Amino acid sequence: MNENNSIYTGYTYKDWQCIASEIMLNTFPHFSEGRALVRFAGARPSRSGIFSNMVEGFARNFLLAGFWMKNRKDGIMESPKSDSGEIDWAEIYAKGMINGTNPNHPQY
Repeated sequence: MNENNSIYTGYTYKDWQCIASEIMLNTFPHFSEGRALVRFAGARPSRSGIFSNMVEGFARNFLLAGFWMKNRKDGIMESPKSDSGEIDWAEIYAKGMINGTNPNHPQY
């Protein structure tokens, strides 16, 4: 193990980038059209209901994207496995935040 490996996992920064990329790429198809909600296939509603689950789906992935974008000025996440090339996560989450906080938008 060298100085670039985690002492706990043995993973490098590049390993963590690949993991984050995989999670985000698998999330991408589940975003609503307005980008304010994320509904995962097969997810059963919690006691709070499916809408609450979709808001939480957005929020949890937003945290991962936030950590990723912290070191990026353009909001782009390169993905070694993406067929569509780069995805502008900053644009996606900005649209989701705008629509999700707009009382006149259906995904409010």
